[in-house]
Amino acid sequence: MALSRFRLRLTAGFAVAFFVGTAILEGAGYAYVTWTGSRYDFNERLKEAAAGSRIAIRREASHINVDSTVFDGVKQALRDLAPSKVAFVVYDSSGARLTMGGDSTMIAAIPGADALPDVGDIGTSSLPKGLDMRFAADTVRGAHVVVAATTDLLRRRQYKFRIRLAVMFPIVLILALAIGYSLTRFALAPIDALGRAADAIAPGELAGRLPLHRQRDELDHLALRFNRLLDRIQGLQEQSHRFLREVAHQIRTPLTLVLGEAELGLERERTPEEYVRVLRRVHAAAGQMTHRVQDLMLLARMEAGERPPLRDDVELDALALEATDMFRARARTLGQQLELHEIMPCEVTGDEALLREALLELLENACRHGEPGAPVAVSVRRDGASVLLEVRSTGEPIPTEPRLTDRADDTGRTGGLGLSIMRWIASIHGGELVIRRVGRENVVGLRLPTRTG
Repeated sequence: MALSRFRLRLTAGFAVAFFVGTAILEGAGYAYVTWTGSRYDFNERLKEAAAGSRIAIRREASHINVDSTVFDGVKQALRDLAPSKVAFVVYDSSGARLTMGGDSTMIAAIPGADALPDVGDIGTSSLPKGLDMRFAADTVRGAHVVVAATTDLLRRRQYKFRIRLAVMFPIVLILALAIGYSLTRFALAPIDALGRAADAIAPGELAGRLPLHRQRDELDHLALRFNRLLDRIQGLQEQSHRFLREVAHQIRTPLTLVLGEAELGLERERTPEEYVRVLRRVHAAAGQMTHRVQDLMLLARMEAGERPPLRDDVELDALALEATDMFRARARTLGQQLELHEIMPCEVTGDEALLREALLELLENACRHGEPGAPVAVSVRRDGASVLLEVRSTGEPIPTEPRLTDRADDTGRTGGLGLSIMRWIASIHGGELVIRRVGRENVVGLRLPTRTG
């Protein structure tokens, strides 16, 4: 199995943390042994040896007679540290050396009586071959007792300690890497389980979800977010399927009309007038299909949750005049007549192209489904803090839809595709689609907030 870079990174992090922690602990131990433990204990032993020498001299009640017994007492006091070399010197009250014992090199390095440290302090001196010497002094009957010892044993102990650290650190690092890599396999097992569960979810069947535990941890929260993502993807997939079905449904009828009229015109030789009539019917069906395609494109933007930027300062009165003028030829084709009723100067902030499309959709529905010969009236007026852009037509009541994606019959009757688009356009402008019945008239329009500032 190939090595996992993620596991290697986790292993490296664990090993570094473990190694640094071990190094800190061992360094602290080394410092304790070197400074707090051995050296402090060594100094205390020197002080005890000086005091022991003073006691031994006091036993010589009538005179100071330092012999081998005193020297043995000094060595006994330092026995626990087992120094390799010891020495002592006794000065009288005038500073002359009365007696001495031990290593001659150390005796020569012990300073005179006037340079001795105070009682309770430790003095140091350097010896040949890189050795260090420490000494302590005490007083008895006007005499000064100096006890000295070398620190070569401490240096050997420190050297052994450093060797142990040098050998131990690589071993600790290797063990940390091995243990860390094994632990990462255990730690990443839940993630592997989530990966296998995710692999089991087929692209075409998004009903499956990652398992969650009752007591949730970080991995459960990650799985929950993934499940929410699957919910959104599943919703988009279902939305896409609905949209594709809608495209097929909306395009089938006008495309069938185009093909039927074309086949009918090609069945036999026809006069130019007959070809013109066929082409007009084909043109009308193609125009209907073009209108449907435009509506579907707007519907696709709506289904995707798109919210175009609203940057235009739109004069609705001018827009109503423009759209009405553009639609007059279409209205005559449908056997309707357009009228302008109350047109008040009103301005809103929005997308001018979408608002124009909404007004043209209102006119299309009103002309297509209104009673023949009854006028279709356009009005723009203020209503408090809002603006009403309305189209009135006489006809049967308009059916409402329970959902934006519901559709009506193949003729595109109001209540289907057009109303869905107009609701979307109204909503992204902060307004609403208004449908009401006044007598025998259907009043359909957009209520939009007026521009502020």
